[in-house]
Amino acid sequence: MNRKTGQVSLLQQGVSLMPLCFAALSVVLSIVVLVGWHTHNVSLIQINPAFVPMQYNTALGFGLAGAGLFAVLASNMLLRTCIGMTLIVLGSLTLAEYVFLIDLQIDQIFMNHYVDVNTSHPGRMAPNTALCFLLVGLGILSGLIKVIRLQLLWTCLLGVITVALAIVALGGYMSGVEAGYGWGQLTRMALHTAIGFLLLGSALSIYAWLQSKEYQKDMQGFLPIFAGIGSLFITTLWWQAVEAHEAEMVAKLGPEASSHADESILIFGALLTIALVMAIRFFQALDEKSEALLKAKDAQYNNALFNAPLPIMIHAEDMEVVMINAAWEKISGYTHADIPTIADWTEKAYGERKDLVQAEINSLYGLTGNIYEGEFEIRIKDGDKRIWDFMSTPLGASRDGRRLVTSMALDVTERKLIEEERELLIASLEEKNAEIENFTYTVSHDLKSPLVSIQGFVGMLKKDAMAGDEQRVDEDVEQIKSAAITMDTLLNELLEFSRVGRLDNPYEDIAMNALVDEVIDLLSGSIPNNFKIDIQPELPVISADRPRIKALLQNLIENAVKFMGDQPNPCIKIASYNKDHEIVYTIKDNGIGINRDYQEKVFGMFEYLNPEIKGTGMGLALVKRIVEIHGGRSWLESDGEGCGTTLFFTLSKQGEES
Repeated sequence: MNRKTGQVSLLQQGVSLMPLCFAALSVVLSIVVLVGWHTHNVSLIQINPAFVPMQYNTALGFGLAGAGLFAVLASNMLLRTCIGMTLIVLGSLTLAEYVFLIDLQIDQIFMNHYVDVNTSHPGRMAPNTALCFLLVGLGILSGLIKVIRLQLLWTCLLGVITVALAIVALGGYMSGVEAGYGWGQLTRMALHTAIGFLLLGSALSIYAWLQSKEYQKDMQGFLPIFAGIGSLFITTLWWQAVEAHEAEMVAKLGPEASSHADESILIFGALLTIALVMAIRFFQALDEKSEALLKAKDAQYNNALFNAPLPIMIHAEDMEVVMINAAWEKISGYTHADIPTIADWTEKAYGERKDLVQAEINSLYGLTGNIYEGEFEIRIKDGDKRIWDFMSTPLGASRDGRRLVTSMALDVTERKLIEEERELLIASLEEKNAEIENFTYTVSHDLKSPLVSIQGFVGMLKKDAMAGDEQRVDEDVEQIKSAAITMDTLLNELLEFSRVGRLDNPYEDIAMNALVDEVIDLLSGSIPNNFKIDIQPELPVISADRPRIKALLQNLIENAVKFMGDQPNPCIKIASYNKDHEIVYTIKDNGIGINRDYQEKVFGMFEYLNPEIKGTGMGLALVKRIVEIHGGRSWLESDGEGCGTTLFFTLSKQGEES
C-alpha cells in the first residue's frame, strides 16, 4: 500500500472515533453548565453577558443525549430506549407548553433560574432547542426500527436536520440576526447550545454512515438527498430569520430599511442546494468510476496473485486470512474455508508447534520491509509433510484500517529430498572409496605374503636341486604348493566378497530353521561330535537372497566352531527376537571370546586375531557385507577372552524386501 492509502486509513480511523468524541463533549458541556448553575458561575452559563444562558433543563438534556450516544455505540438497547424516550418527552412537553400556552411546571423543577437574558419563561428552554432534543431523542430511539437500512437512514436524516437547526442558530449569532437563534419573542437558543446540537447531530449522522457498510450503495445514493434536505432546511430557516429580522428593522426604521435580502436568500439557497446536489452527484460519479477502475485493477492483481505459481497468503493483524491462492490450496490441500484464520492454519499445519509459529506471525504486522523467515515443516491436509521456505512483506493497511501482510512460500520438499539423497550418496561414495583404499591395501599386503613365500622357496628349490638334496626339494615344493593354495583361497574369497551386492539372486521367502539345518548338514564333517547346537524352534520366515543368507550362516557357524578353543562342553545357540520392526538373529557360542578392543576390527577384511587358527580373515567381512546389502546391521558382543561371543544381525520379515 502507498502513502496515500495510509493517510486515508488514518482519516477513516479518525472519523470512526468522532461519534464517541462528540458524545463525550456533550456530556462535558452538560457538566460544565450544571456546575455553573449550582456554583452561580455565570460565565459558564452564558458565554457573553449579552447572550442567552443555557437553561438548566437544556444542560440536563445534553448529559442525557451524550449518555444515549454512548448507549448507541455500546449497543445497549435498554439504556438507549430509556434515554431516547426521556429526551422525546422533554422536548415534546416543552413544545406543548409553547404551542398550548400552558405551564407544566417542568421548567424550574430542578433549579430556580437567576439568569433570564432573552428568556420568555424563566428556566424554559427555547422552542428550537426543544425541537432539537426531540429529533436527537428520535435518533437515539431509532434502534427500535427492525429494518436496519431504514433505521440507519432515519437516524442520518434526523442528524442532518439537527445540524441544520444548529447551523442557522450559529449563523444568527455570527451575523447578528437574532431570529436565527430565536423564534418570535420566545426564549432564544444559547450559543453553546447551538454548538452542542451541531456535535450531537453530526454524531448521529456519522454513526449511521459508519454502520452502513453493508448498505453503502444505498447510503451513497441518499447522500445528495440528505445534503439537499439539509441545505433546504438551512435556506428556509435562514430566510425566515432574515425576513423576521428585516420586518423588525422596517418597524423601527421605516420602509427604507427594507433590502429584499429575504428573497435573495431563497433564490441563492435554492441555487446553492441544486449546485450542492449536482456537485455531490458529479463527485460520486467520479468516485464510482475510480472505484470501478480500482476494482478492475484489484481484480487483475488478485487474479495474478491467485494464479501465481508459488503459494501466497494475505493475512490481517486480527488473524483473518484474507486470501490464499490456487497454489497454496493445491499444494497444502486446504481451502480458504478450511483456514479462515491464522489460528486455523497453524493448528492444522504445525500441530504442537502452533503457538511458537503464531507468535512469529504476530511479529510480522510491524514490518517495514521484506523478511526471510526460513524453512518450516508443515503438515498438509492428507497428512503428508512438506517443507516450505517462507518470505513475508508488509502490504500496508486495508480500507478498514487493518495492517496486512503477504506471506509467500517456496515448496522445497523435493529439493531437500534431493539434497539428503546427495548427502547420503556422498557419504556412501566416501565409504566406498575408503573401502576400496582399504581393500587395495589389504589385498596388496595379504596377496604379497604368499608371493614372497613362493619367491623364497623357488630360490631355495633351485639351490637344493643343484645340491641334489631330494628331501629338501620335496619340502620346498610342498611349501610352494601351500603358498599357492593360500593365494587361491584368498582370491576365491575376494571374488566372493566382490560379488556380494553386485550379482544378486531374486529374493524369496526363507524358512530359517530349514536353512540352518541345511548348513549344519553341510558342515557336519568339520563339527566335532561333542558339539551341542541349540536351535530356537520356529525361527521367523524372512524374505532375502537365499544363497547369500546360506553363505552368511555357514561363515558364522564355522567361526563359532573354529574359535571354540578347548571348551569341554562346546555349545552354539541360534535364536531370534523382534525389536523396532526388525528381526534380530543371534548366534551365541561359549568359545574363546574376543577382547573388547578388537570387537569392531574383526569385521574388516583379512582380520584374524589368532594366527594359530587357520583362516583368511574374510569370514566376518563377508557376513557384514551380506547383511548390509539386505538393509540390516551386524555387530557382536563379548565380555572378553574366555567368555564366549554372541553375534547379532538384523533382517526383514517375510514379504518385506529392503
